[in-house]
Amino acid sequence: MKKYLLIIAVVFIILGCGSDDSDSDPVLGFIIKADTLTKYDSSMSYNISLDSTDYTGSYAVIYNGSIGNTSYVGIALSDDPSNEGFNMKIYFESSSIGESHSINDSNSTININDGGTTYTWGSGSLTLSISTEDNSTYTIGASGSATVNSGETLTITNITAVKVPYD
Repeated sequence: MKKYLLIIAVVFIILGCGSDDSDSDPVLGFIIKADTLTKYDSSMSYNISLDSTDYTGSYAVIYNGSIGNTSYVGIALSDDPSNEGFNMKIYFESSSIGESHSINDSNSTININDGGTTYTWGSGSLTLSISTEDNSTYTIGASGSATVNSGETLTITNITAVKVPYD
C-alpha cells in the first residue's frame, strides 16, 4: 500500500499538486501549476534502454521523502509529463539519496510505461551510483542487470536529475 502512495506522490510532484496557485523555484528548475509542469532547467537528461530500444529525454527528477515511518528515494523520468508517452519510476527504501544503492525486485520497484505498455521489475539486480553535481542536480548510473517482466533487459546508461522537495 505504501508503494502505491509513493507512486501517487511522484505523479503529483511531476504533474503539480492540483491547486490554482503556482510555485516556482529556480534552484529546482521547475514551475509547477495545477496539472502542468514547465521545465526551464536544461541540465536534466536520461539515456536508458530496454534491449535494443533506446529512450532519451529531458525530464528527470530525484527525491527523498517518507511515507509513515519509512523513508524512500525515488527517481522519475518522462519524455513529456503532459502526455501518456514514455515514463519510468524507480523507488526504494533509503533514508538518504546517498552514493550507492543495491536494488533488486525484493527491495525496490521499477515501473515503466511506454505509450500504454507497462513493464515491471522481473529479476536481476542493479547497483545505482549517485553523485552530486551541485546542491540540486544528481548524476545516476547503474551497473548490473535488471530484466523486466517482458524478458527485456533494462540498461541505465546515464540520468541527470534535479532534486525536488518531498513533504
